[in-house]
Amino acid sequence: MPVRVPCGRWLKGPYCRVCNVTDGSRYYEPAASACLPCEDSDSATPLAVLGVVIVSVLLLLVWCGRSKPCGRIPLGLRIRWRKIAHELFSAMRAPLKQMLAFYQASRL
Repeated sequence: MPVRVPCGRWLKGPYCRVCNVTDGSRYYEPAASACLPCEDSDSATPLAVLGVVIVSVLLLLVWCGRSKPCGRIPLGLRIRWRKIAHELFSAMRAPLKQMLAFYQASRL
């Protein structure tokens, strides 16, 4: 009967590559094969980028709502673009499902 070796300190998961803390105070380091404490980092940069993206999307939505840019595109071209987008999104559906399933399995 094979001997099961438990994961090291702070580790869990099928390959012992997931930190067992949920507060974000530790991260997995593959080179050390350990769950190391996070250093104090500047979280303002990611928050600033997120804020800029959100404001940009909101401004784009306001502009599209006021100027109606889609009304100036010929109907035939709009239908063709819609068809192409539908085909592309349909082709991406199965790979996205697989990526989601593998992500969920790796988070165990």
